[in-house]
Amino acid sequence: MSAYPYLPSFEDQFDEGRQQEFIIGRMLGRVHTTQLVRVQAVRPTAGKVGFVDVLPMVQEADTARKVIEQSPVYNVPYMRYQGGPSAVVLDPAVGDLGLVNFAERDITSVKSTTTTQGPPATDRRHDIADALYIGGVLNPEPTQYVRFQPEAGGIDIHSPASINITADEDITIDAGGAVLIKAGTRIDLQAPIIQNTATTSFGATAPTLSFLGNMSWLGYGGGAGTVTMANMNWSVTGGTMNFSGVAVAYTGGTFTYNGKNLTDTHTHGGVTTGGGTSGGVT
Repeated sequence: MSAYPYLPSFEDQFDEGRQQEFIIGRMLGRVHTTQLVRVQAVRPTAGKVGFVDVLPMVQEADTARKVIEQSPVYNVPYMRYQGGPSAVVLDPAVGDLGLVNFAERDITSVKSTTTTQGPPATDRRHDIADALYIGGVLNPEPTQYVRFQPEAGGIDIHSPASINITADEDITIDAGGAVLIKAGTRIDLQAPIIQNTATTSFGATAPTLSFLGNMSWLGYGGGAGTVTMANMNWSVTGGTMNFSGVAVAYTGGTFTYNGKNLTDTHTHGGVTTGGGTSGGVT
């Protein structure tokens, strides 16, 4: 490989010490450690972490300080935070800025098998062809994120779109304080059994409450209870209301049946003193 355009300077050619310094610098220049790159393509693979093509962001320069454009590095494995079957799936995106590290030896064999050991395919060391993409830096502020507040001040989860939480078994939310669930349109609860338990009180506030199905009302703990209703209008259409072994006490207001007053002020027609039977309610 020709040394052009990395020839030594005029002074380096005639000074022994500077010649050695130039040679050492050239050798160190071939040792790749870490570079800042931009992702140009992402190729995730089914069931495994994928590969990216990256372009080094820092351009090279020859001994005359002439800028030399960088070339892309292809098929670079990217890192995923994973332990056993658990992982944070956050694949890179085109345009991301990130860091690449360069392996000590040729990793071509391991890249092709992904799971087994293998000897280095060549004798190259710290070569740009053996890059590993390890994540983003210097990128703009995200619009979807999990943010850990400093000093264990809380965790923020934000998404401009949907958030899906699924589990093959139970999901538990255990809060030492209040739990607030807000929705812009509706909240649906779907399960074979839905149980709400409150040790102090349970409230529901809405312009309209609808219940479809059989209802059982018991006192707290299964004992006698009290149902208090204020400023309520009841409308029951069809069906049957059965009261068994219940004392009903009605105070104030009006009580009518088919338009007939059945309160303590109602009267009967056709009343005859004695043992006769009065007429119907007037």
